[in-house]
Amino acid sequence: MPHELYSSIDEMLAPATLSALEGRPIHYVRCLPFSTNDSASGSAFLKIETNGGGGTKYIVKRTSLAVDWIMRGTEDTLCRSVRLWQYGLLDRLPAAIDHAIVACAQDGEGWAMLMRDVGPALVPFARFSQDLNERFLTTMAQLHGAFWQASELDNPRLGLSTLRQLYTVLSPHTGHREAGGSNPIPPLILKGWDLFETLVAEDVAGIIHNLLDDPQPLCAALGRYPHTLVHGDWRHTNLGRLPGEPGQVALLDWQFATAAPPAVDLARYLAQNSAFLPIGKEESIELYRRQLAQELGAGYDERWWRPQLELGLLGGLLMFGWDIALDSIAEWGELPQELGGPGHWRNDLAWWSEQTRRAVKWL
Repeated sequence: MPHELYSSIDEMLAPATLSALEGRPIHYVRCLPFSTNDSASGSAFLKIETNGGGGTKYIVKRTSLAVDWIMRGTEDTLCRSVRLWQYGLLDRLPAAIDHAIVACAQDGEGWAMLMRDVGPALVPFARFSQDLNERFLTTMAQLHGAFWQASELDNPRLGLSTLRQLYTVLSPHTGHREAGGSNPIPPLILKGWDLFETLVAEDVAGIIHNLLDDPQPLCAALGRYPHTLVHGDWRHTNLGRLPGEPGQVALLDWQFATAAPPAVDLARYLAQNSAFLPIGKEESIELYRRQLAQELGAGYDERWWRPQLELGLLGGLLMFGWDIALDSIAEWGELPQELGGPGHWRNDLAWWSEQTRRAVKWL
């Protein structure tokens, strides 16, 4: 069902508002500064304590086009994370997923999201267990099954990202446009893409270079296949497992949400969590494929599965080739040796390069 935005962050955080949201008295609200190294976009955060620290704890994310370069890069003029909540799509998520958003508000020229503090449940910087990896991939398949070919994804009021926006937000074009700002990521994007061309074979570098300049061939090719609601950012910093059995999956930050074939999400999961996977990428792909086939029943068809998978994996390198290149020389979040060190990422580049060669026939 649709939800109303509060008119201001002060109204949203008022004791009377929180009392109504929780269904119990909230007499005291305290706002504290909060920072996280895992936010790359430029958004700001607050930690909220209630009833002298003895009540529910929350996190508030404050964002706007003025401060968030990812919003600018994906032309997120409506704040799609808020719109998905406002128009009730997050209410339709499978029961296995907790998005954590409780309320949203206008915040001057931007927006504020009130979220339950699920920080203790987020995954650590360590290899996933077999069970956790399976839980994440099963939950992903459930999400995709729930919104399979859903007509409401065509609603322009949601402000969903387009595939073109998704595949250009981490491109050199964005790096150049944002390099003069205060965020450290855009200059790293430029450095990473320059490095990428020196680390991969000439044919792969040429394919990626051309698509970075114009991703339309990839977008058009993916557009031929069934679509669903794609979260767009299944990296470990947005994932958690809540207490209980079997335990919901916390899936945070819907900033990249789009309507796309399911492999777009799967590719991001494989690229951003590569060092944490307890099994190989091919095994993870097959695990997800089986789960999706189970969700879709007769709607699953190998005739669309294989091409959208290979195209989606090409899109994974198109988004994160710069990142993998930097990791491979240990200049961007050096990976501990127990997770493979820089050598892991050099092997990763070889794997993604091979997927790129396979996908070209579908363009």
